[in-house]
Amino acid sequence: MSNQIQERRFGESSDDVSTESSVNMKAPGFEPITIGDALEITALTAGNKPIEQSDAAAIRAAEIRASGFTQIAGVAAAAQLAADMNSRTEDDEDKTKLGDILMDASNMLEDDKAATMEDAEGVSGAEVQNNPDRVTYPGGVSASISSAAKLNQDPTATPIVNE
Repeated sequence: MSNQIQERRFGESSDDVSTESSVNMKAPGFEPITIGDALEITALTAGNKPIEQSDAAAIRAAEIRASGFTQIAGVAAAAQLAADMNSRTEDDEDKTKLGDILMDASNMLEDDKAATMEDAEGVSGAEVQNNPDRVTYPGGVSASISSAAKLNQDPTATPIVNE
């Protein structure tokens, strides 16, 4: 799905986007995992990975799905700037890592919502479309969103983040 379609589809306010359709809200004491939470999990699972264009695209798709739009100074903008700078930096040690950008992602999002399988598919598609090898990174952005969505669907499931 192209980013233009995602923006149009998710351009309405977050109040208009239903999150309960594929999230199991009936489990006692279950708090659904939000997209922001899943991005922060990525900081833990793949935090040392230098940000690439595919990561920035996945983060942008995640921000659009969480908030309905991207912010000028939001997490997606920070990720895109980092990816652009990293593409011009030779030494991996000098590159901005996923953990540098995503550690506080929940607070950087204007709005947030429970991750759904539809969100996971959209984020994964954005990551794959922007990766020259057409793959997702194990433990990366789309893997974390997917795991969160699986847990939201079935809190007893044991998702594998390194998909």
